[in-house]
This record gives sequence, structure tokens and C-alpha cells, in this order.
Amino acid sequence: MIRIPSEYLVSDLDSLINAVFPDLAAGYEDDYNLTNRTILTPLNENVDKINDLCVNLYPGENHTYLSADKLHEDSCSLNVPLEYLNSITPSGMPPHILQLKQNTVVMLLRNLRHGKTRSLRNGTRLLVKKAWLQNARMRNRNRNKQGLFCFPAKNTILPKGFSIAFQYDKTAISCTPMFCNDN
Repeated sequence: MIRIPSEYLVSDLDSLINAVFPDLAAGYEDDYNLTNRTILTPLNENVDKINDLCVNLYPGENHTYLSADKLHEDSCSLNVPLEYLNSITPSGMPPHILQLKQNTVVMLLRNLRHGKTRSLRNGTRLLVKKAWLQNARMRNRNRNKQGLFCFPAKNTILPKGFSIAFQYDKTAISCTPMFCNDN
């Protein structure tokens, strides 16, 4: 049996968040503290819950983006409620409700081309510089590949590797807050 020393144990989510991101509610002037730390958990539902808690703790105006989920035509006969589609978040997919704040870090969930010569890869960490009603401006955290990227509010994504009895499309911003991850 492996024993974990008591100084590494936390009793609740608030204690865990405070241990990994001290003074999160005050914000960080240097994004180093946000981009080089993360909370790991095996379940997507925990990832979404912890990310929501952290985004709500972080100072600044909250911008909420909703996905648009739609069944494929060949799956429409199954009568899957839209509420159910909105509630599921397969691994590698953005949540239905995405909350962004200025200076928070997000992880790109899909490869994106930006212009003819530049592209962003799945897993790239980006810093939210500004969020508006229809789009968000983000900066690449990689010092060698800096640049500002403006993301449209919606990209259509097809869930892959998720075993369900129907197929659907999710139209959403292809990123998720990076306070917590399931990898």
C-alpha cells in the first residue's frame, strides 16, 4: 500500500484549487502561474466542475459561450432530447457552456489553420486577451510562436471515439479552460 503524506492531502475542492493556484481570486500579472500548473482528474465531469469554479474565482468580466448541438439526419428518429446532447462532453470536446475571462488560459481542442502558413495544434495553450459576444482574441503561450489569433464563436466539431447510439455535431469554440485537465 502506498501512503501519501498528510501535507499533500486536501479535504475539498476549494483547498485543492487554493493549493495549486494560490491567490487565484486576486489574478496573476504573469501568466506563468496559470500555464505551468494544472489539476489532473480522470473524469470529464470533474474537469468541467473544477474549471467552472476556477473561472468564477478568477477576477474579471465573465463571457459565456453556448454550443449548438444537432443530431445527424440519420439519427433523428431516435428522439434524443436536446438537453441530453447539451449535457454530454466527450473527451476532446468543449463543454456546452464555455466561460472565458481575460487573462485566463485555455487549451485548444482541435487543430486550426491561421492564414496560409501558420496553424495551431490540438493541445496548444492560449491566453485569452479579450472576449466579446461573438469571438475571442487569444495569444499563443509559446514564446517562439507568439501572435494574436481571433477565434470565431463557432466551429463545427464531430465527436470521435465516443460510443453512443447516435451521431451529432457540436458547434462551439474549440477550446476549454486549462485549470483542470483529464490527461
